[in-house]
Amino acid sequence: MPLSIRNDQPIPRALRRAAHWSVAAMRLVIAATALYWLMSGKLPWFVVGAVSVMLTFAPALVVRDPGLRAAVNSCVSALLCAHVVLGMAAGLYETSTV
Repeated sequence: MPLSIRNDQPIPRALRRAAHWSVAAMRLVIAATALYWLMSGKLPWFVVGAVSVMLTFAPALVVRDPGLRAAVNSCVSALLCAHVVLGMAAGLYETSTV
């Protein structure tokens, strides 16, 4: 039996719900980090956080296939959350050396 899912199979409801809630949680974390930066007076960092939150909505507007939309939305949100929270807020960009 192949490991791939055919295009005509519906996405399970539990998988769609889990993807939706995980994306919503990542958006909330990014928005909270951006608000923290705004309160701290780091306006350029706030702009990065605000744009990151807006970019998490882009796959829902561009991708029409529901299965692909959930996957792309999850990947984009995870990458932006890692960039904002781990890279910028936790300072991993500043501490890494090349």
